[in-house]
Amino acid sequence: MDKDEINQRVVEFADALQGPLGRMPLEKVLRMHIMIFHHLRQAGASWRQIAALMAKHGVTRKDGQPVDATQWAAMVSRSMRSSSITAAPATHSKPASTPIAAEIHSSRRNDIVRSRMRRASAARSEE
Repeated sequence: MDKDEINQRVVEFADALQGPLGRMPLEKVLRMHIMIFHHLRQAGASWRQIAALMAKHGVTRKDGQPVDATQWAAMVSRSMRSSSITAAPATHSKPASTPIAAEIHSSRRNDIVRSRMRRASAARSEE
C-alpha cells in the first residue's frame, strides 16, 4: 500500500465515523475497516505513528480527544481477536467476510500447520 492509498483509506475511516444519525461508535467503525490497521502494522508502522495519522485526519474519541497509541493497540487487538483475523482457526468459526480477511485467515492457518509440523518432526527426531 502506498502513502496515497493509506491516506485515502484513513479518510474513508474518518468519514465512516459520521453515520446518518450522528457519530458511530469508534470500535464498530474500526471492525469495518480493520484491514487498514493490519496493512499498516505489516508495513512496520508503530502504534504511535498510527495514532498520529488518525489524529491528523480528525479521528477522535467520543469526547473529541485524540486516541492514543495504547488505546489503538488495544482496540485493534480486540477487533482482530473477535473477527478471527489473527486467531487460530476453529471448526466453529465464521468464514471470513472479505477476500483479504480470508487470505490472512488462510495464511495464519498455514503458519500454524507449518509450526505444528516442525514441532512434531523435532519431537520425533529427539526420540
